[in-house]
Amino acid sequence: MAKKKIIITKESRAEFEGAMDRLRQVSGCSTQVQLADFLGIRQSSISDAKRRCSIPAEWLLRVWRKTRISPDWIMYGKDSGHKLAMPADADGMILKDIDPGKLRREIKAELIQSVTMHLGRMA
Repeated sequence: MAKKKIIITKESRAEFEGAMDRLRQVSGCSTQVQLADFLGIRQSSISDAKRRCSIPAEWLLRVWRKTRISPDWIMYGKDSGHKLAMPADADGMILKDIDPGKLRREIKAELIQSVTMHLGRMA
């Protein structure tokens, strides 16, 4: 079975390079070897990503876990919103003084309510 050929346009190459630049910026890495070490992957994986013009989602998740930088910001830059992945209100305003315990309780209550409503519809 032949592999599907991926066509890479100038635009997709430019978007990828921008995302890689932001990834290097937030990780503080200037070389592929440093970036590979930061991400816990082989350097050849970075070469593969460059060839495909595609940043794996797992890399974005690892960067988010280490830096709390928004994966959307890495992929799309300033047009995607705030650089830090921080809680926001319904209007997109960053919540600066947030009590983590209160946030967990509110999320838990919303999840319970959502599951209860869903189960009620199934009955």
